Amino acid sequence: MGAYVISVLNHKGGVGKTTVVLNIAAALASRGKRVLVIDLDKQANATDRLLGSFKRNRPHLYDLLLDEEGALDAGDGLYPARAPFSTIRVLAGDARLGAAERDLSPADRPDVWSALKDKVSPLADEFDFILIDNPPSLNVLTAAGLVLAAGNGGFLIPLDLGSDSTKGAKAVVEAVGKLHKARVLEECPDFLGLVFALYQKAKAKGTKQVEVNARIAFSGKLAPIHVPHSSYVTEAAAAGKTVIETHPKSPVAAAYIALAEILTGEKLAVEKQAKRAALKVSSTARRKLKAPLKVKRPLKTRTREVRA
Repeated sequence: MGAYVISVLNHKGGVGKTTVVLNIAAALASRGKRVLVIDLDKQANATDRLLGSFKRNRPHLYDLLLDEEGALDAGDGLYPARAPFSTIRVLAGDARLGAAERDLSPADRPDVWSALKDKVSPLADEFDFILIDNPPSLNVLTAAGLVLAAGNGGFLIPLDLGSDSTKGAKAVVEAVGKLHKARVLEECPDFLGLVFALYQKAKAKGTKQVEVNARIAFSGKLAPIHVPHSSYVTEAAAAGKTVIETHPKSPVAAAYIALAEILTGEKLAVEKQAKRAALKVSSTARRKLKAPLKVKRPLKTRTREVRA
């Protein structure tokens, strides 16, 4: 599979999963990357904010996942994102995903774990990155998203500054391990790390301790970028947009752009360095061309009057 998959998950809501998905997608799209956003959350907030007022007359994810006869493929459900995201496509979620635990029972559908991968894999070469917005629970949909990420991607856990956040993150990592042990996952997706998506500079001892605990518990896995808590996030959500659009020069937008570069590895960093090097070389060459020729001036010699 060509696209690199990033599955954003946590076992609880309100930690910024959808905001992380949307703004990383926007950051990647701003660099011309082709991005597929898969909305597995029944609240469908990612779908709403990326599609806007588009008519939703195509099959949704629920339809694709329940299609046992193979009458539908993922291409039938692809929606183009609204302007300005010409390189983003969406597999839309809706409220029916709330019934997934009942309708996609592994007892009735032994292939349920790979249902998402089977549908999406044929499209993978059309994209550079696939981002998955998971429901706020560890259910069959979350497992299906992890199956898609296994082998060519990983999972990211957004954290809040609650006292139980580190404990919750450990539960997510353990759950992924159990899925691997149960052979639901043939191989484990990479653990890309944790990120504080609503970070406030810790003034209280307890809040600061949460960050310290996360660093100790997940050595080397806490992202060096903390996304600051800001009213810009709320304002963007109210406008149905991303912070990258509404406040492109804000610290929040800068944090998401940096986080996207970290998560996507050296691929973007190398491109950025190459562009900088090319600009440096070309600007140096331009300066040399524009610079006037330097002509050495003859030394001035002073003559003294010799008095007779």
